[in-house]
Amino acid sequence: MNPVCHPDFFWGFLGRMLLFGGYYMLSTYNLYLVQQYVGLSLDEATDIVPLLGLVALPGIVLSTAIAGPLSDRIGRRKPPVLVAGLLIAAGALVPLAMPTVAGLAVSGAIVGAGFGAFVAVDQALMSSVLPKADDHGKDLGVLNLAATLPGTVAPVAAGTVVAVFDSYGALYPVVGVISVLGALCILPIRSVR
Repeated sequence: MNPVCHPDFFWGFLGRMLLFGGYYMLSTYNLYLVQQYVGLSLDEATDIVPLLGLVALPGIVLSTAIAGPLSDRIGRRKPPVLVAGLLIAAGALVPLAMPTVAGLAVSGAIVGAGFGAFVAVDQALMSSVLPKADDHGKDLGVLNLAATLPGTVAPVAAGTVVAVFDSYGALYPVVGVISVLGALCILPIRSVR
């Protein structure tokens, strides 16, 4: 997709790719984060990681149920998507202040809430910036890449961050920055409020 001809679609695509990428960077390495960053044994970590996923679930479900209808009610897409992206970034930074299981649980709940709200509203936003009416099917397929491609790239990127900084904890500020950048990509979109 040509970013010059379709800048709104480009910015939405890039924002989605960054936010999904940041989310996958943390979720893919959760077991190692619990082991290496928090310091639990492998047995303890394998018991805790599924529970951390459960802690995030209510936030995802509730924020999805609230953000979509709220966005419809106020007739705006960009503010909820921006706030959701910033919420993901804030949640990613919690373990820096609380390098404990409780910190990871708080982080998971906040990141989950942000991700649920983002997914609910971003889909509506992106539906509004599809380039050509005749190509919506193709454009939605291209847009799907922004959600699926990060799932394959994020583990490599996260592994690179860990190797360069020799710390799993380095993922948190990196994901925070990526999430802020993803959220800010929404601002240049002009055709959607």
